[in-house]
Amino acid sequence: MSMAYRAHNIFLDPDAFFGEESNSPRRRVPAVVVLLVGVVRVARSLYVNNYTTSAIEASGNAPAGGGVGGGMRVLFTVPSLVIPFVSWLLIAALIIGVSKYLGGEGSGSETVAVTGWGLVPALVGAVVTFGITFYFLSGTDPSGMQEVIDTQQALFEVLRSTQMRAFGYLLVGWQAFLWTFGVKHVHDFGLRKAAVPAAAAGAVVVAWDLAGTAIMVRIAGVFF
Repeated sequence: MSMAYRAHNIFLDPDAFFGEESNSPRRRVPAVVVLLVGVVRVARSLYVNNYTTSAIEASGNAPAGGGVGGGMRVLFTVPSLVIPFVSWLLIAALIIGVSKYLGGEGSGSETVAVTGWGLVPALVGAVVTFGITFYFLSGTDPSGMQEVIDTQQALFEVLRSTQMRAFGYLLVGWQAFLWTFGVKHVHDFGLRKAAVPAAAAGAVVVAWDLAGTAIMVRIAGVFF
């Protein structure tokens, strides 16, 4: 079966997709999926950074040396590239642990690969977030720092709105759906049993998002 068909099948028939993957796994491709999540998030961070820098320069308040340097750009963008890999490994460890507790004997490396494939919805979410950010900021032309702050506050409120959070949780549900079929084939579970570690991982992702939201709201309250 061709690689293109298999990749396409993850959207239409994940059961068949992970069945094929269990027969001839591609462990490097899930790493590329996770890398792309980070790359899209870095691109968004750079875009917002450039937007802010341009507004400061337009207001005539740019610091000596021409604004934000390369070192600061790296400081703010590296986490966006690293965090998806950390999340991937932590979620994989959780799924492996719960699966082993339930009697699964599948390979840990294959479970890590399955977890990476399950982050395809996170890539979709990153692209959508970048698209919304680009659409929102490209339609503005701030002339000062206060306008930048007001615009970014409005963007923050849009991205953390009820509709966007519902969309995010829908993506988490999609992730758990994919993980269920992956765990089923890797650990030779029935569908219901495979749903347990997948649901546990999804619950942790939601809990982490809720905790992160509370922290971000507090930070926004300080700066905005």
